Amino acid sequence: MNQPWYKSISFGSLVFCFLSIVISRLLTPVDKTITWDVFGYYLYLPAYFIYHDPFFTDLSWVKHLVETYKNTDSLYQLVDLQNGKFVIMYSIGMAMLYSPFFFIADLWANFSGYPPDGLSYPYQASIAYGMMVYVGLGLQIFRKTLLLFFEDKWVALLIFL
Repeated sequence: MNQPWYKSISFGSLVFCFLSIVISRLLTPVDKTITWDVFGYYLYLPAYFIYHDPFFTDLSWVKHLVETYKNTDSLYQLVDLQNGKFVIMYSIGMAMLYSPFFFIADLWANFSGYPPDGLSYPYQASIAYGMMVYVGLGLQIFRKTLLLFFEDKWVALLIFL
């Protein structure tokens, strides 16, 4: 007879790995989460929902963020359309994944005194810790998929590795 999923070795391995990742994230400062390429993927959110400037007709707010938070050395994330507007060179997919945590951070910033500028501490922390949700979901999907092909003990070893 099969044992319950929560008593399986692979589930224990999954919990161990997930907790290790979460603890590692908790021990790492979050002030530089939204930098470089992540900034490019993330930039859709403040552009649309905070600054209402999706085509970057006024780069002053982006330059102000970069000067304030020093999250990138240049604005290589933007491509000039030669009509005075810019677009982000990255696809919008990651911004869609970031969006639930962006909206949580926006509420946090607006009600706690942090600048609601898109890069202050609530935004950095919310994205950093929010991605742990996707890590957990990904590990669980990985485990379920492996269990279709391998025994529980081998799945536990694969997850651990």
